[in-house]
Amino acid sequence: MGRGVNHYAAMQSLENLQQIVSSGVDVDARDTMARNAMHWAVISGSLDVVERVLSLSRRLLDQPDNDGWTPHLGADPLVKCKGLDREWTLIQVARYYNIDDEAVELLVKKSKEKLGKEELYIEAEHAYLKASEQVGSCDSCHCQMLGNRYKCDDCLDFDFCYKCYKSCLVMHNRDHTFNVIGPEFPVVVKVKKESTEDNDDDTDDATDDDTDDDENETSKS
Repeated sequence: MGRGVNHYAAMQSLENLQQIVSSGVDVDARDTMARNAMHWAVISGSLDVVERVLSLSRRLLDQPDNDGWTPHLGADPLVKCKGLDREWTLIQVARYYNIDDEAVELLVKKSKEKLGKEELYIEAEHAYLKASEQVGSCDSCHCQMLGNRYKCDDCLDFDFCYKCYKSCLVMHNRDHTFNVIGPEFPVVVKVKKESTEDNDDDTDDATDDDTDDDENETSKS
């Protein structure tokens, strides 16, 4: 996958990163997907690691990977990033990942400011459903699996997420095939309730039948 020690260190902890930096490793190096140390620092979820990488090289923050995804994506909320079969705006990515409403509203605000006029913002262009959660994590980016999971049919246990699968030809054996495991979005099961009127009609019918039986019994007597 072309991943170096600088990438693994940034993904692990500040202590690991410090050791790698002290040894003179080039923090600007990229992996096969063109992800740099800042991409992996963001994936780590550690603010300390992000700040340390930023102090080493600020230009890493705005460097896109092969799909146009920068480590923070927020430099331009209107920029579209390439996916497997679609393009994404930052707001769509946030909604897909089920980011809280407050963060989404902030992105919407930034988008309107970028456009200059609020009426130029079209909500339909940024609408998106929340992805379903899959079991396990991606064997490439190590993130929680969301949406469709792409499982290798030839390996014992190897899976790509929707983002990394786009680069499977350069990240995995070209001769291997993958099985798509969904659903991409949560399945909503609708239960049809019986009409109250229908129930009332059934009750009335049953009452009428009982009344008829009583009348028949009386006639016989």
